[in-house]
Amino acid sequence: MSVPKRDVIIVGAGPAGLTVARYCAAYGLDVVVLEKKKTVGSVVRCGEYLASNEEVLEMFPRAYGLEDLHGSVEGCVQREFDTFSVHSPKGRTYIVPFKGMTIDRTQFERNLAAAAERKGAEILLDTHARSVSGEEVVTSKGTVRGRIVVGADGPSSRIARGVGLPRPAQLYRAVTTFVEGRISDDAALYFGRLSPGAYAWIFPKNGTANAGLGVWERFDGSLSGLLKSWLRGMGLTWQTIRGKLVPATGPVSPTQRGNVLIVGDAAGHVIPTTGGGMQTAMICAREAAKAISAHLSTSAPLEDYEAASRRIVWERLRIGVGIKGLADKVFWSDSLTAMAMRVLGTRGIGRVLRCQRLFRSERTPRVD
Repeated sequence: MSVPKRDVIIVGAGPAGLTVARYCAAYGLDVVVLEKKKTVGSVVRCGEYLASNEEVLEMFPRAYGLEDLHGSVEGCVQREFDTFSVHSPKGRTYIVPFKGMTIDRTQFERNLAAAAERKGAEILLDTHARSVSGEEVVTSKGTVRGRIVVGADGPSSRIARGVGLPRPAQLYRAVTTFVEGRISDDAALYFGRLSPGAYAWIFPKNGTANAGLGVWERFDGSLSGLLKSWLRGMGLTWQTIRGKLVPATGPVSPTQRGNVLIVGDAAGHVIPTTGGGMQTAMICAREAAKAISAHLSTSAPLEDYEAASRRIVWERLRIGVGIKGLADKVFWSDSLTAMAMRVLGTRGIGRVLRCQRLFRSERTPRVD
């Protein structure tokens, strides 16, 4: 018996995959999302911080329609902030203007799923995608056929590997948990050997806070032990600690081969200086949906997806890669890290967070 063919198969029901699903379904396409978890948004493995639309436009001036793109955040906001409190390893604190919010990530993803389903997308839970070949995706529950396949299945994407697309070359490890105790009202970032090669954070929510840290790939110790030691010193108690891998080298290329596209963490759509990826993933996911719709309706090239992503986010992400490369040269030393932060000052640290050139005379990296 032949297997019915869908227009679009999306592997992964995170912000990237659900955004592709929502917009593809809105274009009238027959969409199915395959998700290995038993419920959408069931495990939180991130800091749950989103930049305001104003800040997103500051970082990515070519982004558009953010109110529609981020509409699912309504009802998920926990706390709003006007600044980051950035702590150097030598005890100095920089109050950096930056508007953002903490969210309930679980509810956010469920809102995204509901929005996709309202447009007509189908979400199949507890369904593991095991391999892809042409128009067929073999899953734990049988084979699904689709004209287009989208890999939104994280930095170790099976879909990317299955068709020979590149995956992020460098992955930072990170751990996160929820904490209780005497929590500041600030969205706080901490740099130094407490989080080798990256940073630690405490982001207040309603009645608790999201706390975690990341480390560069050369660190071979226990992240859970590192996090527990730091939180214990802060006088905070923690819940279950969960880990993840964070792409750290910017977007991969190509992001399309044949009838397959990759988006989100699978494509390296992550801000290298902060590890934030939800909003860049959603921006690029919408472009993927546009390209898919145009391809299926008018035979427009699927390569238009990567071209659009380059125009909107790649320049700043590439600048972020350069800044991260500079940071790697000093992060091995608390003294050098503190000195670099003094040189940058509050304004310079803000430029780092926004992936802006540190010096206006710097040559902007070429984006082909």
